[in-house]
Parts: sequence; C-alpha cells; structure tokens
Amino acid sequence: MDEASLTVNNELDAEMVVSWLSDHCYQCVYQPLGVVPAGPGPGLTSSMDFTVGTQHGITLQLNSSPVSLELCTVHYHFWEHGNYSLWVKNLNDSSVVNCSMITDTETVNSYLREYSLTHSLTHSLTNVYALKPLS
Repeated sequence: MDEASLTVNNELDAEMVVSWLSDHCYQCVYQPLGVVPAGPGPGLTSSMDFTVGTQHGITLQLNSSPVSLELCTVHYHFWEHGNYSLWVKNLNDSSVVNCSMITDTETVNSYLREYSLTHSLTHSLTNVYALKPLS
C-alpha cells in the first residue's frame, strides 16, 4: 500500500545512481535508491525496477557514476499502485541529457476515497442538522 513501481531506463553509456528526497522531509539529504547500469551499446537500453512511496511527492536525482555529475532531477508525486517509467537519454548533442517521466498504467488516487467519504459524511451531517427543529 502507498507504493508505486518505477522502471528507470538508461540509454547513456555510463551507469547512473538514482537517489530520492521526500517533499515531507525538511533539510534532508538525498537517499540512494539504486544503480542503473549503462546501456549495453549505442541505441540500446538497460533498465532497473524500483518501488517508490506515494504518500508524498518526491524528487529523483540522477547522477552519472563513477564521476558524480548530476544529470537531472525530476519532481513527481506518484500515485498508489501506479506503474511509471523514467527514460534517460542523450539528445542530438551528447552533452545534453533528457529525462522524461511516463505513466505506464492508470493509477489509483487513494485520496479520492478519503475525499468521497469526508464529502458524504459532511453532506449527511448537514442534512441531519438542517432537519433538526430550532428550540
């Protein structure tokens, strides 16, 4: 519960370290999520699957390895039971890296259940108090 699946696809010729930082955490440092190997050759992709939390938004940071050079950061709020792909590739200029988040399957917004329940309860209580005669 409160988790989603993330596949990070690497088309670069260097391995990447994926780290994350929760929006809920104040003055925290990035935590390592894992390493994605380099693509096996030009135009070929390597990938790694991760599980991420959905309770709060997170920022993903991707650094090249072994030289810790920041390639990109992606802020995203994942939804419960969602399946996502993060694609990392070079554009025409090999020094420019593109990071794109894609939703692979429809997700569940667990907050809709809470909103629906709260809204129904509020509506019911409003109707009860509206029917109560004034003394």
